[in-house]
Amino acid sequence: MVDTLLMTLGFIGTVDDDISIPTYFMFTYVIFNNMGKGSIEAVNKTVINLVYLVGGSFLASFMGLLLDENRERQASWMWVRYHTAVLQQDVEYFNLNADTSTEVITSITNDNLVIQDCLSEKVPNFIMNNASYIDCCTVGFFMMWRLALVALPTVALLVIFRIIYSCILMDLARKMQRM
Repeated sequence: MVDTLLMTLGFIGTVDDDISIPTYFMFTYVIFNNMGKGSIEAVNKTVINLVYLVGGSFLASFMGLLLDENRERQASWMWVRYHTAVLQQDVEYFNLNADTSTEVITSITNDNLVIQDCLSEKVPNFIMNNASYIDCCTVGFFMMWRLALVALPTVALLVIFRIIYSCILMDLARKMQRM
């Protein structure tokens, strides 16, 4: 229950923190347009909304740290399970094809570090990049929809190269795992 709450709040904080930058641009765009129209009341309203956005972004940046707290909780839980199994000499618990206890310990330690790295770096970066992409496209369509519409098909090229890059990295990781 606590882990689910930490992950949910961390997800919300990570998304909110990352979408704030394109949203700043949108508010600045609206402020400048309202200044050009000479509407001081509209400028004041937008500036107050910008202040609320800054406060929300400040809060969201700390909520994003809850994913790190969740990573620490998961890692400590795995270490407790690991040490319990080692002390009970329950090597079958790990379901490994290892010859010695040293190989079991090395394998479990490496797996724990990989899971920690995934929970602390990979997942938040994935969430932030996706949220940033969606918000930047939304703000781009709001501010300059014709330019955003022309640039949108180039995203397919970026996705294709990213898939190729990911496949190469997976092959390298498999080769490193065999060594």
